[in-house]
Amino acid sequence: MCVLLAAVALGDLFSLYAGGRLRADVATDGGFSFVSQDRLDQAHHLFQVYDQMHTIGLLACAALFITWFHRTRRNAGALVPDRFGMGPGWAIGAWFVPGGFLWMPYRIAVGMWSAGTRAAPSADPARVSVWPVNLWWGSFVGSVQLGQYAS
Repeated sequence: MCVLLAAVALGDLFSLYAGGRLRADVATDGGFSFVSQDRLDQAHHLFQVYDQMHTIGLLACAALFITWFHRTRRNAGALVPDRFGMGPGWAIGAWFVPGGFLWMPYRIAVGMWSAGTRAAPSADPARVSVWPVNLWWGSFVGSVQLGQYAS
């Protein structure tokens, strides 16, 4: 997973390089921007390569993450089966429910987090601090919303 995330990050750096190269090629003169068609075609090709690398890397990361999420949910359910209202299959399916993917996986992650605490069998689930899950989930939802806004 770390290798795939690093590959996606390197792809993002490649995108910055391609964008910076295109910007450097633009020469301004009298309020107009001029770039040769050949340079535009090269920049377009670089962005196409990036899009392909990025899509493949993100799909691979998503598949590995969902597999890990399901296995973690299954293992947490074995530790404390009474803390989960949904079966382990929902750790996969919740990501594909339209609109539900914004809150269903969060509820599953909170259950897994509280099951993994040191005092899980005797602790009250309502008293377990879930700030790391909230931070992770807020980052995820924020990136989804920012991506929608940016596109």
